[in-house]
Amino acid sequence: MKILLTLFVLLFSSAVFAEDISDFQIEGMGIGDSLLDYVSEQQIINNNKNYTFKSNKFYAVDVDNMISMKVYDAIGIFLKTDDKKYVIHSIYGGIFYPNNIDDCYEQKDTIFAELNMMFKDVEINDAGTYDHAGDPYGKSKGTAVWFNFENSGSIGVYCVDWGKEMEKERNYTDHLRVTIESEEYSKWLRTEAY
Repeated sequence: MKILLTLFVLLFSSAVFAEDISDFQIEGMGIGDSLLDYVSEQQIINNNKNYTFKSNKFYAVDVDNMISMKVYDAIGIFLKTDDKKYVIHSIYGGIFYPNNIDDCYEQKDTIFAELNMMFKDVEINDAGTYDHAGDPYGKSKGTAVWFNFENSGSIGVYCVDWGKEMEKERNYTDHLRVTIESEEYSKWLRTEAY
């Protein structure tokens, strides 16, 4: 049974104490699903994001303009570059907070409290506030907390406060993200991506 991660209310059943991230979804999609179950191959190819990573093992696809969303302003998926089955390895839902980062922090804390009640035996990594690795100017900050599931990946809740250069040059907006990641993707992000 899948558990739907929503922003304000977490709907769940007897699988609440799941030990595997494949039990969770964002906007109906989860880790291990094929993105082809939701959109066409041509849509995947046309919506490939050109993020700059040191390793091209994974790539991003924005799907928010292709699916009906109930909770989030943006949805992003990460797929393996060499996988023609388009298996989802990471999915995030984002809510924008333009010029209102304090509301983002408040919502992050609310979601963390709800997840913390669900995951009694899951390792928590509170990353605190850190310099965002995606900002070459070094002026953007992230504030994150992660629930690390043994041998299956992680669920993260965080806010990104972009620096003025990133907002102006790349049109980035401060936002909240709820992310589900496979173990393989999480390792790549920590050790190869940046």
